[in-house]
Amino acid sequence: MSKNSPLGSGSFNVKHQGGVNYVSHAHAEWNKERISVDSMFGKSNSGYSASLKVESPFKDYKSINIALSQQVENSQSLSTIDIDWKPMKRISSTLSLKQPVQWNDLEAVFDIKSPIPGFERCGIEVRNIKGDKVQSMVKFSWNNDFIQADILAADKSAESTRDLTGRFSVKSTLRKLTSLSVSAKHGDNGEKFENSINFEHNGDAYGYQGELRHSRNGWQLQNSGKVTFNAPSKQVESSWSHRNTAGELHTSFRFASGSSVVDFRASGAQSMSIPQGYLDFRRCLQTPFADVSDIALTISHEHRFGMIDNKIHYSTKGKRVVSLTNKYKRNNGIAASSHEFSCHGNTQSLTLSSKYQSFPLNGQVEYMYNKKSVAKIAGEFDYPSSGLMSGNIQVTSQIAGFENGKISMDQSNERGEIVTRSSILLPSGNKITMENRGQWDKKKSFNTVLNTPYRDLQRLVVGAEFSAIKHEGTASQFSSHGEMQYGKSKKYQITGNYGNMAGDVTIKSPLHDDLAASFKHKGDISDFDTHLEGSYGRGKKYEMDAKYSQRSGTLKIKTPFYDDVSASFSHKGEPTNFVSQAEFQYGESKKYEALAKLSLANVWTGSMSFGSPITEDFTTSFSHEGSLSDFDTKASLTEAGKVTYEGSIAFTNGKKVMGSASLKTPFHRDLSATFRHSGDFSGYKKMKGILNFSGNTKSFKTTARASIGKEYIAGNIKMSIRPNFNADISIETPFKGLKKAGIVLSHQGQINNFKSHGEITLGKNKLYNADVLFATDPKFSASIALETPFRGLEKTELSLTHDGSYRNFNNQVNLYFNKKRVSSSLKIDLRSDMSAEMVLQTPFKNYEMLQGTVNHKGHWNNFKFHIEGSDGTSNKFAGDVGMNLVDQVLANLKLTSPLKSMELLKAIFSHDGTFNNFRSHGEFELNNAKSEIDVHFSSLVNLEGRFIIKSPYVETLEGTFVHDTSPMATSAALKYGGQNLMNGKMTFGVSPLQGSLNFNSIYTRPLKVSLRHNA
Repeated sequence: MSKNSPLGSGSFNVKHQGGVNYVSHAHAEWNKERISVDSMFGKSNSGYSASLKVESPFKDYKSINIALSQQVENSQSLSTIDIDWKPMKRISSTLSLKQPVQWNDLEAVFDIKSPIPGFERCGIEVRNIKGDKVQSMVKFSWNNDFIQADILAADKSAESTRDLTGRFSVKSTLRKLTSLSVSAKHGDNGEKFENSINFEHNGDAYGYQGELRHSRNGWQLQNSGKVTFNAPSKQVESSWSHRNTAGELHTSFRFASGSSVVDFRASGAQSMSIPQGYLDFRRCLQTPFADVSDIALTISHEHRFGMIDNKIHYSTKGKRVVSLTNKYKRNNGIAASSHEFSCHGNTQSLTLSSKYQSFPLNGQVEYMYNKKSVAKIAGEFDYPSSGLMSGNIQVTSQIAGFENGKISMDQSNERGEIVTRSSILLPSGNKITMENRGQWDKKKSFNTVLNTPYRDLQRLVVGAEFSAIKHEGTASQFSSHGEMQYGKSKKYQITGNYGNMAGDVTIKSPLHDDLAASFKHKGDISDFDTHLEGSYGRGKKYEMDAKYSQRSGTLKIKTPFYDDVSASFSHKGEPTNFVSQAEFQYGESKKYEALAKLSLANVWTGSMSFGSPITEDFTTSFSHEGSLSDFDTKASLTEAGKVTYEGSIAFTNGKKVMGSASLKTPFHRDLSATFRHSGDFSGYKKMKGILNFSGNTKSFKTTARASIGKEYIAGNIKMSIRPNFNADISIETPFKGLKKAGIVLSHQGQINNFKSHGEITLGKNKLYNADVLFATDPKFSASIALETPFRGLEKTELSLTHDGSYRNFNNQVNLYFNKKRVSSSLKIDLRSDMSAEMVLQTPFKNYEMLQGTVNHKGHWNNFKFHIEGSDGTSNKFAGDVGMNLVDQVLANLKLTSPLKSMELLKAIFSHDGTFNNFRSHGEFELNNAKSEIDVHFSSLVNLEGRFIIKSPYVETLEGTFVHDTSPMATSAALKYGGQNLMNGKMTFGVSPLQGSLNFNSIYTRPLKVSLRHNA
């Protein structure tokens, strides 16, 4: 089509052809200017193609060509677009896709070329494969530069195992991001756990590796592990191991940072029982710190019948600092023990030996310092059948003024008087002697002569005769009176009365005013009224009254020297709901008061108040209402009627979590805090890795964290060495069963007074928790508390305290295990008399409470011994032994027990007189069946003797014997049950010579023999 006009001429032409390819052409002309468009579209079995060409008279756009194509071959599609205009201006792009397109198996490459400066060649490559593992890659490139990110994740877990692996990496041509990667791995089979986290940036690598092994059989446990942190300039490593069985324990811990290493090891073994056993414990600690660089502790114990062996060794830096050894052996009446203590190279030892089973007795004690004898004491004592004693004690030492000394004593019988001679050899060579003569027959007197080398006391003679001694009654009700006179007019008197829980005593002396004391007591330990009164001279009177009944009591004291003192107390209620009140008053106005209240009902309330004339009155109170998830707690302190301290805490955990706290004090402004939370937290698909380290080798903090979206793995270590050792290790993971875990260790104090703590947590639960306390000043105390997840050993505690000296001490031992408690206490006092008390509490049936006491009063020749034991029920054992050898021989024995075969056992023996004139009596009683024996012998005038035996088991047995020398006649008789078993008589004369013998017996015929001779 064409057209002419005054303005010019023009034409327009369109052409289209179909078939396999669609081809179109169109052009338009106006005067001499021409525009033409050609297009083509074609389809084949492998794809599509199209082109467009435009020619125009416009500058810079005279020719434009566009070509498109898409080809699919062998599961791969290729799409291209080319655009060019004018020479050297061209844009082309290529897109390659793996067919079919799906997210689990994706491969795509897009390239583009353009004339844009700096981006002449650009491309994006994406790859994602998901099967038994996930592999993803994204790469962007321009000209000669690129940046590429790769992700790898795999889960090869099975039914009883877990195997997780993940890695993220970035590499590029950028100088600050040449390479970057974060990888993590975790695997476990229920007993072995392994995990690791690695981070790398431009060649600098950081890493964490962890390994844990755990197995348990009952309360037998094996646990070991290792944790390593790597950095470009440092590596930190920590490992531990623990194993325990019924008789063994092995524990080790090692921490290394560069050349600094902390190594702790402990092991123990035991097989203990009362008849025999052994115990062994070893502990060593190595650190890079000068004060505790190398410490080792060894404790061992072994015992069996007649043998005890104890050893304690403590060393630092390979040198023994403290060592304690105790050995004891006993066999065939001979006992020996040695005790050695070494500290910083100085050794002190004490050895003891004794022959104790038969007379003469002997013993020796020696103290040595650095293997040189410092002091030695040796003694010997003999008590033969004659009843006359002898003995000596000798002292040898290197102490100035006490080099040598000796004490000796021996007894003899001189014409009815017991003579005791004693001497003391002083270190100066001087001697002190003493002779004592006494008798306690019809005449009761004593005389003592003392000779000394001292000028003011060269000779002292003391003697006295007892003019009157009277005693009537029994041990439960008696009256006694005694008098002693020396010189012509000096007389001492003492009078005492006792009966019906009341008694009095009066002492009169020419040297001081009269002394008098009395007491009255009514009731028992749960309800009593007691009055004590004493007087000295005229007007000096002391009184004390004590009353107790129904959990309340009073005490009043009056003296002539001080104001009256009174005290009272009362208690009502139960341990969970009670009111207690106490008062103390001195004089008429000085009054002290205390009041305590407690109620643990639905709302817990409590208060305590105290008032005194020397301080301001104060009151403390608290209240608590609610449960652990919803509670309100308040506390306050009131002084002089004004509230000076007040605090409160409130917490609610429901659909909303809310909490508040407040504190008011007179020292600063009021403090208050509140928080509130509701809803959940949305996660983010982000991946992060963080590692921080701060501090030095003596105090540092390390944190590591890697996160993917909402899930993360984090680890923290806090440790300080000075002034006290503290370590806190924690880890958090998204894995079930290991959300949170941590280890906390602390140690405070010196070797003789320290406190240690350790715990292992998993989630909110403490798997293991241990506390150790040890102190030697002011008293020895040690305790160990252990908490474990093992059934039967959830909580175990052991504590030991020792207070006092070797002559007066108190021991307490407490053991808590398997929800059961065993406790014991031992008290021993040897300062004057001897007393011991033991209490044992156990959870075992019929043995809940075991108690025992031992008391000994007096000296070897006049003492009382009491022993008592019970099992906390009506079963009670008791025994009493008394011995008096001063003026006569008197011994008694009494045993009571719950055994039907021996509910009561009594024995009494008395002997009075000399070897040629004595009386002896003996009693034996078993369960009210009493047997007696009496023996009398005399040779003062004639030789005569008699014995009689009475017993419920046999008939009475009686025997007599008489011998007369002028004229000689001897007779003897034996009766059984009142019947003569046998009797005989023999006589003999010299002038004239004659004799006779008569013998009668139920076993033989009578025998008569006579003899007579005349010169």
